[in-house]
Amino acid sequence: PFDHQTLLLQHRGKSWEVWCQIKKSKSNLRAKRLVKGWKQFARDNNLQVGDLCLFELLENREYAMNVDIIGAK
Repeated sequence: PFDHQTLLLQHRGKSWEVWCQIKKSKSNLRAKRLVKGWKQFARDNNLQVGDLCLFELLENREYAMNVDIIGAK
């Protein structure tokens, strides 16, 4: 329930701050995009095309998520 917000992504004991941006389309749909910081997260975790990221919202921290990565291979 926000327009723009910094999210904390956690994976295997490490954390990354990622900027979540809301884009509104002409039909007034709202799409959320992970921008600043996502590229570093992807690099650090060697994400490849086809990998699956599962985001779990952490109850004890606002705007923080645990990310599980399932490799495509």
